[in-house]
Amino acid sequence: MCFTSILRVTTSRPSAATRQGIATEGFAWFQRFSEMHEVLRTLMEEVETNDGTWGFGAKSSPVRTLCIGYIALCLGKTQIATEHLKQAAISPSYAQFREQIEAQLSSLR
Repeated sequence: MCFTSILRVTTSRPSAATRQGIATEGFAWFQRFSEMHEVLRTLMEEVETNDGTWGFGAKSSPVRTLCIGYIALCLGKTQIATEHLKQAAISPSYAQFREQIEAQLSSLR
């Protein structure tokens, strides 16, 4: 597919089905996650699937652990935040952020 075809596809007006999907499913998704408590609950309890909300990692993934830690911190749930930020700090995935995470942990003590 050439660039002009791609451009035509990406700039065309959305179909009625697409607009309906955004209006029903899309807005409901944003409404659901407008509360940080729901975001934290989802990250802590739900299994990631490829239908619906995805991209936050498996339950034991470093990205999920880091997200839980910082969201819990924002909600004032220091025990949850501390537990998850400690796990994130020792993860090789976040070696470049280890000092920042550990500084955040020190401020919680």
